[in-house]
Amino acid sequence: MKPFCTWPQIYYEEGNLDNALNYALQALRNIELLHADGDLPLAYRLLGDIYRGLNEVARGSYYYRLSLDYGAYSPFITNWGYSVLRNYTTALISQGKDSGSFGVCQKNLSLSIAHVHVR
Repeated sequence: MKPFCTWPQIYYEEGNLDNALNYALQALRNIELLHADGDLPLAYRLLGDIYRGLNEVARGSYYYRLSLDYGAYSPFITNWGYSVLRNYTTALISQGKDSGSFGVCQKNLSLSIAHVHVR
């Protein structure tokens, strides 16, 4: 786990969503200030999880989408892509946007498969 997201992840896993959100937003600000762009997809994923936990599904799906878009062609997709994609499509379906979820799945699954190395 990236250092910026350690505390928000701990609070999220404990179910303390208010503290998780505060620390995640602060982590996002720090990542942006320090231009640690490689940490953005993980921060976006965590914000998506937190907002989904707070039942703010639209805002959660926004951050999931940022995570998927920013993380394309990176190790992030290899490690987290399926999890984020699953959460994002679930959020879309719960908002009644199931027709758009198929295209998102198709695009992102092809990116994930492209990163799997057969040995």
